[in-house]
Amino acid sequence: MSEIGEEKAQSEKGSDSASAEEASLSDFIVSHYEGTRDKTGCYDGEGQVSFSGGNTYQGSLSKGAMHGRGKYTWNDGMSYDGEMINNEISGFGRYQWKDKSFYEGEVFNGLRHGVGVFKSTEHGVSYSGQWCLGKRHGRGIMHYNEHSWYEGDWVNNNRHGWGVRRYHTGNVYEGQWINDKRHGDGTMRWLTTNESYTGMWENGVQHGYGTHTWYLNRVPGSQYPLRNEYVGDFVNGLRHGHGKFFFASGAVYDGEWENSKKHGWGKFIFKNGRVFEGQFENDHMIDYPNLELDASDASDAPGLTLDSVMEGKLTMSNDGCGNVLGPNLTIDIDFILENIPRDQREHELKQVTFLMIRNISLLRRVYSFYSALGHDRSPDNTFVMTRFQFWRFLKDCRLHHYTHSLASLDRSVAHCNVGEDVHNPMEKILLREFLSTCIIISYILFEGQVNKNPDGKASIIAACLQWLIEEHLIKFSCQVGGYFLFEPRRAVTALAYMDRSWQIFQKSCTKRVQTPHDSTLTMRQFLFLLQDLKIIGNNLPTATVLKILAVDDPTVSDGETCNMELEMTFLEFFEAVVGCALQYNSLQESETNAPSPVNLESVKASSIEPIKDVFQGVTNESHVENYYAPKSGQFLQTLSQFTAPDKDHDSLKEANNSQVHNEEMTSPHEAEFSNWTKNLNFFFMHCLFPAWNKVVALRSEAARSKASTGESIRMQRLEFEAERRWTIKSNSPVTSTASEHHEVECSDVPKSSDELP
Repeated sequence: MSEIGEEKAQSEKGSDSASAEEASLSDFIVSHYEGTRDKTGCYDGEGQVSFSGGNTYQGSLSKGAMHGRGKYTWNDGMSYDGEMINNEISGFGRYQWKDKSFYEGEVFNGLRHGVGVFKSTEHGVSYSGQWCLGKRHGRGIMHYNEHSWYEGDWVNNNRHGWGVRRYHTGNVYEGQWINDKRHGDGTMRWLTTNESYTGMWENGVQHGYGTHTWYLNRVPGSQYPLRNEYVGDFVNGLRHGHGKFFFASGAVYDGEWENSKKHGWGKFIFKNGRVFEGQFENDHMIDYPNLELDASDASDAPGLTLDSVMEGKLTMSNDGCGNVLGPNLTIDIDFILENIPRDQREHELKQVTFLMIRNISLLRRVYSFYSALGHDRSPDNTFVMTRFQFWRFLKDCRLHHYTHSLASLDRSVAHCNVGEDVHNPMEKILLREFLSTCIIISYILFEGQVNKNPDGKASIIAACLQWLIEEHLIKFSCQVGGYFLFEPRRAVTALAYMDRSWQIFQKSCTKRVQTPHDSTLTMRQFLFLLQDLKIIGNNLPTATVLKILAVDDPTVSDGETCNMELEMTFLEFFEAVVGCALQYNSLQESETNAPSPVNLESVKASSIEPIKDVFQGVTNESHVENYYAPKSGQFLQTLSQFTAPDKDHDSLKEANNSQVHNEEMTSPHEAEFSNWTKNLNFFFMHCLFPAWNKVVALRSEAARSKASTGESIRMQRLEFEAERRWTIKSNSPVTSTASEHHEVECSDVPKSSDELP
């Protein structure tokens, strides 16, 4: 018999032996069987098996094994009804426990593996999502009870990755998790105490840089312009390091913290604008100026010691100069007073203060109007203007029609804050800062135009402010221009795209060589950006873009020439992008029906829904021009709040219904708004953002390629240099000095290379 024949015989013998063992094992563990068998006597087809341990199986069998659809029941009452593969529980099925708990989904080798749903009816706990070898792993949602749940990423039965956790108290956390703990970037909202925190976490507590906000329940028109807010460093849940605290009254502390107390060097700005800068210890000023405080000052800094006197940097007006607009407001115009002769400064200050007092009601209404722009209402009746809204105010009042752009006005106003971002759209502007800024801008723009009284008794600064109020503010303010801020619904829709647009704007800006070395974007660079993104073309000609840029700024074009060196703020950039979106002509019906990103990211949207009473979202349909006394609201506090997940999900859903085909539309206004949102969605989601992502990827690849090429060239040069030196060393004859020849014997010196060891 050949070797192959012997191996085959041994194989057949082993197979027969294995079959005999299986048969005997089946006879041993199966106590009873009812069903069909195949020709060899193995269980095959439909059958019912009773095992010696009390377990049973009813279903399909094949070649003596449970295979196909069937139900396996354990002696303790637990059962599995589903697919079996060769005696293994694998496929799709349903586990049922004695307490009525169940799992239904994919199974592998008896373990929950794939996508499935588990529910404990007794404890009210359920999980729906992905599993891996019996553990929650992947994306899924866990309901702990009716009011408590987690939706997000899981790893090895732990919350790990990005997710949203709603606690039974109603508090919500949305952000990163590691090993079942809040860790990384995230936002926590405490409904029980009306607080929120956005920033870095570590092991479940605030740790790193973040923003903590305390919301107050107020009536409309509250005297408090802000909500209590801290922006800065945290360590183990405490304010520790450098941070800035905005008090609800309008006071601000900017400095060092230790264990949630002011400690170290800091600057305290009282709500009336007075400033103290010095050393703090254990939440108290170490020294305090020997100046009397009014009640408003004292309420700003509770517990601050007033016992000692200091000699430090102090900007307080207690000299009767008249720059205090009541107990709560102080104007700061030292910058322009430096241009006035010293003996006339007190007179100038008094006159402009009197003018402010006469028009303070008008100025407050304008401030409130633009502070609430873009929002229907605020959760705590709080309104505070941001630089983004202030830019809109300047453009509506047509103050950019002169020789100064918005960017240059920013630099002029922020002359003493060269270390800060002078074009930050999120920067808060308090009422006192708004008033001071209006005075400074009026002087910058109109100092050369006002009539100067020959007798010298008239105030130049007051005359400039009077010009601004009469010729610009009264005539043009509160008539909102632009492409989206004039109507709340459009503002909410456009703001959904602002976060990523802000990133594009920042990456596209270039740093100026002049002080304060701020980063800006010119209109020429804006055109080049659109060209690089391949947006300018047949669908959006260059002439159309120029018209969009000139709509809100007559200094762009005089009809014959265009000034492309004008700087653009982020407001002007975003307005121009929205204008391009509305003029873009390549709209495909199938693409415009795609949902707006306002209601994408269903996990985030659904997660914020339970806190809709505190975080109100979409505005009503009223035009902002119809607001005589607009409701207060928070606007552009942080770019993270631009996105729709911070809005009321139900209201967003209602607003987004107009973005899909709605055959029941009854008004032309609704049809026009629906088309407006479709155009916006198509341009941002199908043109601008994908093109930018492609450019970023190409730039990254080019940088990596350049670095790789540079490293390769460097290595080639090193290898060439090493080889050159080796060649020189190898070709150089061995020489010795005369003294060396004297010190050695001739017999010790090798005669040839053959004698070398």
